[in-house]
Amino acid sequence: MRLYTHLFFLFSILSTALALWDSKDPCPTSIEAKIDADPSRSLDDRYPYEVTPFTTWDSVHSALTTCPNISTLNIGIYGSCSTWPDRMNLPLSPFGGEKYPDIKSLKVEGYQWETWQHEEIWKGPKCLAPGKLECFMDTLYWVYKGHWISWLGWRTQSKEQCEKTNAELWLDAMNWTRIEELSVDTVPESVRKVLSQSRALRSLNTTDSELILGLPKNTLTHLSLVNGERDTVLFEDILNQQGGSLESLEMRWNTEHHPWRYDGDLDDEIQMIRKSAKQVRHLSINIFRNASSSPLETLGKIVSIPTLREADFWIDILGPREWSYKELRALGEQHAEAEGGRYLFLNKKDALNIFNYMRDKKQGQELERATFWIGDWTRSWLWETPRAHVKCEAKADVDMEDWCVVDDQWPHYPMFVLTPRVEALEIMDTDFRCGTT
Repeated sequence: MRLYTHLFFLFSILSTALALWDSKDPCPTSIEAKIDADPSRSLDDRYPYEVTPFTTWDSVHSALTTCPNISTLNIGIYGSCSTWPDRMNLPLSPFGGEKYPDIKSLKVEGYQWETWQHEEIWKGPKCLAPGKLECFMDTLYWVYKGHWISWLGWRTQSKEQCEKTNAELWLDAMNWTRIEELSVDTVPESVRKVLSQSRALRSLNTTDSELILGLPKNTLTHLSLVNGERDTVLFEDILNQQGGSLESLEMRWNTEHHPWRYDGDLDDEIQMIRKSAKQVRHLSINIFRNASSSPLETLGKIVSIPTLREADFWIDILGPREWSYKELRALGEQHAEAEGGRYLFLNKKDALNIFNYMRDKKQGQELERATFWIGDWTRSWLWETPRAHVKCEAKADVDMEDWCVVDDQWPHYPMFVLTPRVEALEIMDTDFRCGTT
């Protein structure tokens, strides 16, 4: 068994190495790199042995320094990179002088920005063993590997160059003011300072409030605030800075910690959007638990935004707080009960009833599309709990009963055992009455 394990691991390493991009391959115009401790892991965790051309830092860096027409870069770092790869950021030369193409769309996840580059340069041979002979052998190895060249070059660098972080070297290598779409958790102050001068940035996905507030006023057309904390004061400041140009807004908070903060309505946020984001056409938002009223009332208030034409609603009934039977019953006919809560199944009939309810309540322009994300749609979901994804669109050439489509649902059938402790139960059909409890 151990032999088979070793052979499998060796095969995965070799297959990855053979599939990696190098300078002899055709130049890509976009790069999607997923850097993981497991070199055989794919872009989709459910298919772990699919190999992609960009799974190491060296392959990404080589393409960026070789190919001038790359316009899209998506880098995600997952797991521990102590052995594969041996770093958590791009291997930019600490001596500078490297150039990357002008990236138009950049997405970075799990990146280490503030690493000091001089930590990667050997300032002298390392004696890892106590004996003189072993120390001498370490010195010979240091010379043999060519580290003396880096050491000598490092001693000639200016103090300013020696103190640059990985982020600052990346700023030197690429023109960040050309980025039009950016997705990043947070960035260091050096990056914020450069982006504060950008007039090209139109789409931003971040939880870095300082970055948002530092941008030129009313330059963004899309802003995504996902997995941050709910802060109405900060949200008002953000809309005052960027609301005048926004056409699309995504605001979904991380409710896993301190979930009680997210009970109640969205009246404050809705009022701020009506006041400061008067061009918004698309809204993606959490629908919170509200013990005092039906969730439909919240949906009805959201569609009071006059310019709203499309909406995505994230209804995490699978969250840490239990929803009552009345609350679930107001949304749909089918739900499942499990230890710790009751879970909703949203079928096309229920979705159509909700969609028509919102269209009837709509103020201003007509609501054309609505998408419902029921349950857990995070990356950590592994078929353990029910969820549904239903799309609705009003089409003149399609019968109304077919306006809504269940795009994805788990389980696929109401009567299905999920785990030994979670069962899906089909509830007897009754008429859907909007707003009743």
